[in-house]
Amino acid sequence: MGEGKGGQGYRVVAVESYYHALEELNRTAFDCVVSDLKMRGPRGDFLLDLIAERWPATGRVLYSGYLTTDVFLGNAMHHTLVAKGTAPYVLTEAIAHEIKLRCNHGS
Repeated sequence: MGEGKGGQGYRVVAVESYYHALEELNRTAFDCVVSDLKMRGPRGDFLLDLIAERWPATGRVLYSGYLTTDVFLGNAMHHTLVAKGTAPYVLTEAIAHEIKLRCNHGS
C-alpha cells in the first residue's frame, strides 16, 4: 500500500488487493476509486459494484488492459471505463468526470 499526490493534486492511495481496498474504504471517504480489472482477490469490477452499492457518492473508474466485450458490456452502464494505453489525460478526465457526476447527483 502506498500514498502520494497524483499529477492533478489528487491524494492517491494505492492498495494491493480487493480486500485491502475494502479495509481502506471502510476507514476513509474517497471522491473516486480507480480499479484495475485484474487484482488479487475478486475482480476490480466487482469491487466497483460493491462501492456503487455501499458508497454511491464515490466515483468509479475501471482502468484496465483487459476490457473485453463481455467486460465492457457488463460495466459500461455502471462505471466509467478507461483502457490502459490511452493518453494519460483520458484517465485524469475520467476521474474528474466521475467526481463531478457523483457530487452533483450522489449516485
